Parts: sequence; structure tokens; C-alpha cells
Amino acid sequence: MTHNVNIPGWAGDIYAWLDANEKRIPQGGTYLEIGTFMGASLAHIGTLRPDIELIAVDPWLDAPSQGYCGPGEYTQIQNERGGLFPAFLWYMTRFAPDVLKRTRIIRGTAKNVRLITTVDLLFIDGAHDVDSVLLDIDVFSPLVRTGGLIAGHDFNPTATN
Repeated sequence: MTHNVNIPGWAGDIYAWLDANEKRIPQGGTYLEIGTFMGASLAHIGTLRPDIELIAVDPWLDAPSQGYCGPGEYTQIQNERGGLFPAFLWYMTRFAPDVLKRTRIIRGTAKNVRLITTVDLLFIDGAHDVDSVLLDIDVFSPLVRTGGLIAGHDFNPTATN
């Protein structure tokens, strides 16, 4: 599956994994993504599976990115679009509008979000420090249906923040 390279982010290595595992979500199932950033992986899975419900949870805080290329990697995009959340909406509206229309968007983190739903695939890619990942697992993993899948991206066991 070809992904949308027009949406910036760090999802390049996630696409192959999503391609290999998207069939594990049943017809009409639910995908919950913790840490959506600009929406690259969300757009990818939503394009692969137009039949599933999508839930995106992210605080979209306007703080300097600590991206793979160093602090402030996406500062220019944040400045041009008026913040991280407006940038997410702009990229999704422009490059994945059908996905955006069927996504339930929740601004927050495991500290302040409580969902009453069940999901088939939980993908954790929020804050990458130990405490945040453990809290994401603690709060969101009970939502995963029996037989569902919990996965994540680039957890750093040595990170302290």
C-alpha cells in the first residue's frame, strides 16, 4: 500500500507494520491511536480500512518537537499553521479528508481522557518515556477486545521525560 508522503511525521517505519496487521481488525472494527501528531499513520490505516472507526488521542501541545532530527524539528510547520493541532487538521483536511471525517478526535492524554468504548487495535505512540507508556497501557489496554491487538512505536526505556 502506498502511504501519503505529504503528511509529515515519523510514521515511515509504521506503514509496513500497519499493512501487515490491518486485517487483524474485524470488518467495522475500531482503531485507537494514542499520539497522532500530524496524522500520517492515522491517514494510512484509515485509507487502508475505510470500514473501521478511528479514534485519535493526542494533546497536540504547542511545544518544541523532540523529533528524530532534534529539538524543534517541526517548529516551522507549527508556526506556519498556527500550532500543532491546526497543522494536524490542515494536513488531514488536505491529504486525507475522508479519514478525518470519520475520526473521533480527542485532545488529551491518559491523564485526562476516559473512553467508554472497546477497540480492536490499540496503537500507542504518544510520549515515549517509561511513565507515559506505562500509563497509556494502564488506561487504554482495558479497552482492547478479547483477541485484539496492542502495539506501539519507538518506546525508549531509558527516557526520563
